[in-house]
Amino acid sequence: MINFRLANNLQECASAFRLARHVFSKNTTDPEYKKLLWDMNGSIHPEQLMLACDKTDIIGLVRMIPSKMAWREHSYSLMGLSSICVEPSYQGKNVGRSLLQKTLEYCDSMGIDASYLVARHAVDHFYTKFGFFGASSYPQLIIKQLEFADPTDIILKPHDSNHHSNYLNFHHHAYLENLKVARYEADYWQKSFERLSYLGLSFEEIWDQNKLIGYVLLSNDYIDEIAFADGTKDKSILASLNKIQNKFIENLTLRVPHQHQVVKSLTKCDVLFISRQCLYGGHMLRWNKLNPDRTLPVNIGSPQASEEKNYPIFALSKLDEI
Repeated sequence: MINFRLANNLQECASAFRLARHVFSKNTTDPEYKKLLWDMNGSIHPEQLMLACDKTDIIGLVRMIPSKMAWREHSYSLMGLSSICVEPSYQGKNVGRSLLQKTLEYCDSMGIDASYLVARHAVDHFYTKFGFFGASSYPQLIIKQLEFADPTDIILKPHDSNHHSNYLNFHHHAYLENLKVARYEADYWQKSFERLSYLGLSFEEIWDQNKLIGYVLLSNDYIDEIAFADGTKDKSILASLNKIQNKFIENLTLRVPHQHQVVKSLTKCDVLFISRQCLYGGHMLRWNKLNPDRTLPVNIGSPQASEEKNYPIFALSKLDEI
C-alpha cells in the first residue's frame, strides 16, 4: 500500500535525491547544479521532503523550500515546490496526483499563505487541477533609444561580501511595488553567488564615483535583475544604463516588471513594454484554500479592468527559481 509522509532521517533524504537524479537524468540541467540546490534545501532537512512510499521503498517526492513573499509592507509565508517526481514504473497510476495533493494539504494545514513552482511546459496543465495558475507575465523592457547621460563617473565592480546588506536593501526598494520572493536572510547573497555560473549570469556593483548606488545581474544579451538605492537620481540611473548598454550589441533589454524602480527614469526614452498573459505554465502560484482572506490578486499581463492596474506583478528572477 502506498503512503505519503515526511522524510524521517538523512538516509531517506539521500535516497530521495538519488530518485530525483534518476528521474531527471535526461534533463539538460547540470546535475551538479541540482545537487547544489538540494544541499541548500533538502539534503539535511527531512521535514522539507514529502515522500510517496511503497512499504519501505521511496517511489516519489516533493522538495519543499520555505520562504517569504513581500509586496509593499505586506509579508506572506511561501512554500516553493521542486523536484516533483515519481519513479517511472509507478507513473500513470495517480501516484503523482496523490503525492501533490498530500503536499498541498500539508502546506495548507501549516498555515502557509501560498505555494509556487516552476512548471515544465509538458506538464503545466497538470498543476492547474490543484489551484495553481500562471502568475508571471514575463515582463520585459526593451529600450530602443536610451536618453544619454554621461557614464564617465559610473564604475562597475565585482561583488563584495561586505556589501550584502546593501544588495538586500537595493532589491527591496527596486521591487517594492511587485509581489516577490523576499530576501531577508543574511546569507542570501553568499548562497546566490555559488549559483551564478550555472545560471549564465554575472554580478556587478554599480558605483557613482565613490558611492555604491546599485547592482546588476547580467546575462549575455539582457539584464536579469537591476536595483538601485532609494533616492538614486534619474541622472545616475540613466548614466548607469548607458554604461551597461556598452556591453550589448542589440537594444538594452531588461527582464524586470513594469512597476520596477527604473521605469520612472525612462520617461524620455523610447521603450517597448512587453508582457504576456497566460494563466497556466511557467511560474505558477497557488493560494491557501483554507485562508482566502490572505489571497492577493496578481496582475498577469495587460490589466483588463482599471482596478487591476493596482495589482502587483509577480516578479521572479533566475535567482528565485528553485
